[in-house]
Amino acid sequence: MTMMKVKDLIEQLNKLDPNLELYGYTDDDCLATSDRAYHVFSVESVDESVIESERDSKGRPIFRFSNMEAKESRKVAFINVSTDF
Repeated sequence: MTMMKVKDLIEQLNKLDPNLELYGYTDDDCLATSDRAYHVFSVESVDESVIESERDSKGRPIFRFSNMEAKESRKVAFINVSTDF
C-alpha cells in the first residue's frame, strides 16, 4: 500500500468546499463487529511526530514515538481522530 503524503491530502481537500465538516471512517475488518460494519471519526487535530516503525509477528504496524531523530526514525504527520463527537 502506498501511504498518502500531506501534499496529496491538501490536493484532495482543495477540491472540496472549505466550509464542509470533516470526518473519517473505516470499514477495516479488524474493527468491524456484527452490529457495526464501519466506524466514523471526527477530526480533532493534525500533528507532526518523530517515529520508528516496524511490524509485529502478525504484520500489524507498531510505532514508537521519539523526541529525537535517530537513524531509524522519521517525521510523519498524524490526523488525530475521535469517536466522541
